[in-house]
Amino acid sequence: GSGSLNAIAELEKGYKDNQGKEGLDLVIKSIKAGIIYDLGSGSNIDVMIVSREGKKHLRNHIKVE
Repeated sequence: GSGSLNAIAELEKGYKDNQGKEGLDLVIKSIKAGIIYDLGSGSNIDVMIVSREGKKHLRNHIKVE
């Protein structure tokens, strides 16, 4: 969508391998950047964390104001 370029720019700027919690923060920051520039996106961020231990769904993890 119209906010995807902003989201991708944030990901490319901060990406490193094996980030853990920092990676989650980067993903949230990237999605927020995309939402801000695409008013049709909504304002809630759901996160799905997938690891070797399993998966965890964080519904409505962040609400972008």
